[in-house]
Amino acid sequence: MNSHMIFNVRIVTPAEVIESGSVFVQDGLIMSVERAKIKRIPKGLHCIDGQGKWLIPGIIDLHNDSIEREIEPRPNALIPLDIALFSLESRLLSHGITSVYHSLAFMEGETAVRTAPMVVANVREINSLKQHGLIRHYVHARYDITEKGFYSILTAMIEAEEVQLVSFMDHTPGQGQYQQIDVFRDYYGKKHPHLDAAAINRLIEKRQAKAKGRDVVQLIDLIAERACRYNVPIASHDDDSCEKVASMRQRGVTISEFPINLETAVFAATEGMRVVVGAPNIIRGLSNSGNMKAIDAINHNAAHILCSDYISSSILHAVFQLHHRHGLGMPEAVNMATINPAKAVRVDHRLGSIEPGKVADFILINETAGIPFVDQVFVNGFEVLRKDRSYSGRIGVDSFKRQERACL
Repeated sequence: MNSHMIFNVRIVTPAEVIESGSVFVQDGLIMSVERAKIKRIPKGLHCIDGQGKWLIPGIIDLHNDSIEREIEPRPNALIPLDIALFSLESRLLSHGITSVYHSLAFMEGETAVRTAPMVVANVREINSLKQHGLIRHYVHARYDITEKGFYSILTAMIEAEEVQLVSFMDHTPGQGQYQQIDVFRDYYGKKHPHLDAAAINRLIEKRQAKAKGRDVVQLIDLIAERACRYNVPIASHDDDSCEKVASMRQRGVTISEFPINLETAVFAATEGMRVVVGAPNIIRGLSNSGNMKAIDAINHNAAHILCSDYISSSILHAVFQLHHRHGLGMPEAVNMATINPAKAVRVDHRLGSIEPGKVADFILINETAGIPFVDQVFVNGFEVLRKDRSYSGRIGVDSFKRQERACL
């Protein structure tokens, strides 16, 4: 029987912060959450003194783009997925992420990792390897609505339960994220410096032509129907109007990722959709594409979930910035990274909060110089990461030099 207690911690629940609380874990589940200070350590029970640090649920990241870059760090320099996946996992752990939805683009792109054979192989290998992971690995299939060649691939994977989240995205220049075509030109020019202006213009024309296909809407309907039938949550990506949100809502879409403007975010929230904003937007204070500031949506109660998007470390820092700089209560800020995403993908019955009966996924956080550091991570009640922050600063450069001389 695996049982232990973490005591003397600031426990963040969905509704409050319990000061000097304790959590009793048995066989991977949270058995009780206690408010009173522990006066006597139970004999024979493994106990961990949290030393007054924060204890929050493990972070659930619904949109993490890092796996594609981990597989292909340079153009056509492909890293085997098993190496890439677990290399990335070690970094996710250090940022408190215990459940990750790897975002894989179902679209033909300018990189080797976005060819159809690679997408199929990567999805299937993630599903094969995840049993060996220290955290929970899921697949977020980002279907570009203009890529008709991926329709049969995606529907087959939905039926085989190989994807756990589907999102509809449209990166056609002139709408969505790239309402201003010059933004598209600038982004692709910097991302792919080998493409000259003429090549980028041809790419724009090609994408715009694809979006005009008669069967684009029909395929969206078919994929949405299949996802709903197999109980796979659906998100829409870069919503730029209330009309688009309403259209997606009718298809069973329940999540709005990265709405372009505040009006759309507010409408999505009033329609009962869970609105996702990028944590990098919070820590940078602005959108990478010049669109809505995430903090504006939060201030209008029109944002519910933080995702890491393109920076895995950003969620934890955004949570603490929302609390310290923007005045959100700690429970509200933490909920955006834990119970709210759990509800969006329908796993909140077992994950996302520190409550009796839930799975014991949580992280112990030490604030040092105003920066949140993950000291310990627990998944299924087992400690999977430990760092000793008290060691920091004890050895300076001069000390290292003295030690080097002593070893010669």
